[in-house]
Amino acid sequence: MLQFIGPQTRVYLIVMLVLATSAGAALAKDQILGQPFDATDGPTAGGFTLYGSGWDGPGLGSAAVKYYFVNGTPDIAGTAEKTEILRAMDLWSKYADITWSPAAGAGENTSVDIGWYTGAHGDGHAFDGPGGVLAHAFYPTNSETIAGDMHFDEDETWTTGYLADRNVFYIAVHELGHSVGIDHSGDDKAVMAPVYYGGTIGDALPPDDISAIRALY
Repeated sequence: MLQFIGPQTRVYLIVMLVLATSAGAALAKDQILGQPFDATDGPTAGGFTLYGSGWDGPGLGSAAVKYYFVNGTPDIAGTAEKTEILRAMDLWSKYADITWSPAAGAGENTSVDIGWYTGAHGDGHAFDGPGGVLAHAFYPTNSETIAGDMHFDEDETWTTGYLADRNVFYIAVHELGHSVGIDHSGDDKAVMAPVYYGGTIGDALPPDDISAIRALY
């Protein structure tokens, strides 16, 4: 989950992770600004952390995941936001054996449902209006049908601009990392790091993110 700290610093802090309990309920785990991450649910110093076994199960090394766009955002012309999210999927697949295919509808198993929402939207993690929380995603170890789903706050102003504070591609890459089972990283150069300084990345993942996805798949 991404939270906006302030327009002057253009820094985002990821303060919540959507975790799975043993009963399969999706819960939010707070991370407090200025305090270290707990070793059980945050990054080890200087490197990536995984959460669970991903979509494939332990040791299988590949995954076939579906996706479905529930809606888009009117902030971006046409369907460019969907194109950016598909690019984010392809970026993870560049380094691991993950295949993505469109689902017939929302709520399918092993599927990432993607949408823009405001306020309370039925998953127990309400958005908070402009600023604050930008997006959140659910780990694959959550119960179906919420597992993997990725939600963006429609009260933000979304863009595909390279230096934008709310760049769809970059934020989608980060949230999809959670959707496939990657936790936050202690490497501040990683996409999965808990801070984001605005802008976006090119067509390559940083080394720590590559190590994370290859460790899981």
